[in-house]
Amino acid sequence: MEDRLNRLTCGSCQHDFVYQRAVAVVDFEKSQWIISYPIEGEQHWSDCVRMTEHSFNRCMKIQAPLFIRETVGDWTVRTVFGYPAIREKLVIEEAGFRDVSVETAKLHLQAGRPEWGMATLRLREVLEGRLGWLVVLRNGERILVESDASILEKPLPRGFLPGELGSDAFVDSRRFFVSSRPADPRRFNLAGHDVPAGFPELDPRYG
Repeated sequence: MEDRLNRLTCGSCQHDFVYQRAVAVVDFEKSQWIISYPIEGEQHWSDCVRMTEHSFNRCMKIQAPLFIRETVGDWTVRTVFGYPAIREKLVIEEAGFRDVSVETAKLHLQAGRPEWGMATLRLREVLEGRLGWLVVLRNGERILVESDASILEKPLPRGFLPGELGSDAFVDSRRFFVSSRPADPRRFNLAGHDVPAGFPELDPRYG
């Protein structure tokens, strides 16, 4: 929740950097199964959804003892990209919101703002009926905005397919803007990375 996951500091230059890897968040008390892939894996979100669902089915249905298998219908299974998206899902759960409502609210926040068309919006905090959002534009600019919590009650804006949000594990408004393309199995691994063809060991992201 403090944005310190896999954040390292160079001992020489004191520069902070985030080491992006696939991360699983499994909470048996809250029945949450969240798999986060590195942000660059978002372009293959449909394949990542299948990997998430496969891991859940294998671990919680096929290989799990009976008392675990009996609870699988109560679990929330999600695919996200990047550590901030994990944090957002935890904020949503803690506030008692539905993530479908939060993602619908993002579409309303983006309406009328063409410069936010491909931006990434994340719910950062909930304070006394107000919602704090972080907007990251395509150029990397970061903007903090607030809205009234009543925005969560709005229906899906016109022009978006009803039922699309919540149809699988990728419950994120970005699915409307990022066209998923198949991952090349020769270059894409379970950590969510595209690696140089033939020489994955040379990719610094795998150091």
